[in-house]
Amino acid sequence: MTGAIMSTRWISRILAALLLTVAVPAAMAQAQLTVTLSSVFVQWQGSAPSGTDPDPLFVERDHGIATDATTRGRSALADGRMQAYSSSFNYPDGTVASYAGITVSFENTGTAPLVLAAGDLRANLDVSMLRVAGVGPAGNAGNTVIGVLGGQLPGVGGGAARLDYQHFDRDGGLPPIINANETETGGYVVVPAIDPFGLALSATLSAPAFTVGVGQSFQVQALLQQWSSAGTSDTMSWFAETDGYFGSRGLQLFLDLPAGVTVISPVPLTWVAAAVPEPTTLSLMLAGLAVVMCRRPRGTA
Repeated sequence: MTGAIMSTRWISRILAALLLTVAVPAAMAQAQLTVTLSSVFVQWQGSAPSGTDPDPLFVERDHGIATDATTRGRSALADGRMQAYSSSFNYPDGTVASYAGITVSFENTGTAPLVLAAGDLRANLDVSMLRVAGVGPAGNAGNTVIGVLGGQLPGVGGGAARLDYQHFDRDGGLPPIINANETETGGYVVVPAIDPFGLALSATLSAPAFTVGVGQSFQVQALLQQWSSAGTSDTMSWFAETDGYFGSRGLQLFLDLPAGVTVISPVPLTWVAAAVPEPTTLSLMLAGLAVVMCRRPRGTA
């Protein structure tokens, strides 16, 4: 009986060692991302003395001149969101602008290459707009929105996805002026969606596939720009509002990583997600056998 027990223990040890030789090397050779640079900013024009507020991690600004012009801006590395708001009401200078941007660099500090598919790096754009144009002189009210996703990706050689949108309502019953332009370079893709009234704008901006070798770096750059403009007169009112700020609106980054890839960052990045690793069938089978063989037989001392 003692020999049988010893034989069982040796078998369990062999199975456990085999399990380690199968599972451990795959777990040890893994990519890892480390944030080596980050910069966020908001910028404004027309609602206060023009300015820019930069920071490595987080910026939020709110400016206004009475009810004539207002800008708000928010940019945060942690959630990868850029938000901006601008409104102009009978504003004699015409244009009110708000911007928000994020730049972040990653280095693969792991022990295996990082392979990303097309669309794993992307940004979602969501902006709403309002305009009221009068019938008197200078009766234009409009919105301009630009969303950009770009950067420096290994093997891509530059490029960006960019969506430019303009919509101006004019006085005297003239048809509105509408321009929507997509720019896709270096394998980036723009997929826009504009409602029939031109008041809701959304888009997905996505990067091409790329591979980051061990010790290599890549940089992500994203930018949200928007303007509101409205004329002014003594008798009529013009109003324009571009909202990429309230609720979940704005430009939102996303980065999907393969299972098991970890990220080292000065703040947790909620927009970077790794898939949950799935154990292989062989690993599960060997683990189960090892557990069964390690159990002591009933009735033994």
